[in-house]
Amino acid sequence: MMNNRKNVLMVVVIAVTIYSVIFYLIFINLNDAIPFIMSLNITLLIPALLLRTLALIFHSISWYFILKVYYNRLSITKVLTITLAAVSTELLVPIGGVTEVAKVLLLRQILSMPQDVIIPALLTHRLILTVVTAVISMIAIYVIKAS
Repeated sequence: MMNNRKNVLMVVVIAVTIYSVIFYLIFINLNDAIPFIMSLNITLLIPALLLRTLALIFHSISWYFILKVYYNRLSITKVLTITLAAVSTELLVPIGGVTEVAKVLLLRQILSMPQDVIIPALLTHRLILTVVTAVISMIAIYVIKAS
């Protein structure tokens, strides 16, 4: 049974990778992209990448703690892996809400978590993300004195 769950995650990862390669080959003009990539300031790019990685890890950890409220039998490493796989689908597939669909699918397939546990946790997580984003946005608007 566990081997079947690992196979589902592997299929999702492979499908997302293939989709992204095809997408980039079709829609990205490498003649335009290469000079842009070569002109990037690496000393600014590395901290930006590290901060983005930390944001994804914190996103995963907050999702773990919310899930833990609803479902006690969890491993942080499995939730971290599932969340990062789900978030990567959102980054690669240009359709809103793909992360949530992937989270539900992966939690049900890999952890056999009941749907009546996943949905309330998902709604709680989205509500927290929305409130935090709204508060930070209001603070930023106040700081920059936007009208």
